[in-house]
Amino acid sequence: MDIIPYEIYAKAKLAESDNKSAFKDAYAEAFRAVVGNYDDITAAKLNDTIGSPREPYGPRLEEMQADLNDAVARQKNDNTIKLNDALDLVPANN
Repeated sequence: MDIIPYEIYAKAKLAESDNKSAFKDAYAEAFRAVVGNYDDITAAKLNDTIGSPREPYGPRLEEMQADLNDAVARQKNDNTIKLNDALDLVPANN
């Protein structure tokens, strides 16, 4: 379940870029799309963990954004990626 917040964030950033929409709107849409695929109990746990679109992106957004930005910045001018750097882009599943 730890990877789900990153999935929502990535979908929101992609939609923000592709659709030129506000991140808040893109996040809300991505949240509904991802969380809507889960049963009520799992969706409630996700809401407790990462917040909902009504809350400002959930409590982990700033941490997730900083981690992703750091990992992507390290790859900015590279056409290949080292295993350790690739693993930094994948959240720990614990």
